[in-house]
Amino acid sequence: MKNRALIFLLILMIATVFTSACKNDDEPSPELLRGSWTRTFTNDETYHAQLNLKETSWEWIILDTLLAHTNSFGKMELTGNQLRWFDNPDCDNDGRYTWTVSNNKLTLVVVGDPCQARVTGMTGTWDRLDTTAMHLLSDSWAKTMTIENMDYAVKLTMNTAGELLWEMIDPIPGHTNSEVSYTVLDNTIVIYNDSECGGNGYFRFEISGNTLSITTIKDSCPPRSPSFTGTWTKL
Repeated sequence: MKNRALIFLLILMIATVFTSACKNDDEPSPELLRGSWTRTFTNDETYHAQLNLKETSWEWIILDTLLAHTNSFGKMELTGNQLRWFDNPDCDNDGRYTWTVSNNKLTLVVVGDPCQARVTGMTGTWDRLDTTAMHLLSDSWAKTMTIENMDYAVKLTMNTAGELLWEMIDPIPGHTNSEVSYTVLDNTIVIYNDSECGGNGYFRFEISGNTLSITTIKDSCPPRSPSFTGTWTKL
């Protein structure tokens, strides 16, 4: 009887492991989906966008200075290989899509979505974000700002997670520290999620040794450009 009980227990353990393995194969890991993805659109015009997929939310970020396109955001629910987009200010109804990830490519296929703008912006194949340039920028930098003939030291810190912190080393009257999101397309820094400035900021950057030079391409927020542009030195 004792041997039979041991054999039964062994069979039960093997069956449990086998069932778990099959379940994992059938349900793709959410970790494959989460992160940042980029895509080039070539319909009536060519433009680039970035899709950030988080735990329960998403962001669609326009990476070009095109007035016809703006960022979009909302919440998402993940069930197996299906995604549900909802709470999207640009679309009243929910959208449902299937997703697959293979070789650092995300493919979204619409199941049902009455919002044509979202179908156009989501459906297709996305590439995993290339963070090479972000690794170069990922550091702390300092510069001196001159305001009303007074010099003030400020600090800029960026990381590969897309977080950018602008902070004062010397207190500046009328200014506060600022924490925003950023990404990079070629040699362009795109700033978004700035609570003090509406719209994205687009800045060209160049790194030479320990020096980071930033110039404005397009920015609708006047206070942001002088704070961000100029020559920075790595700390």
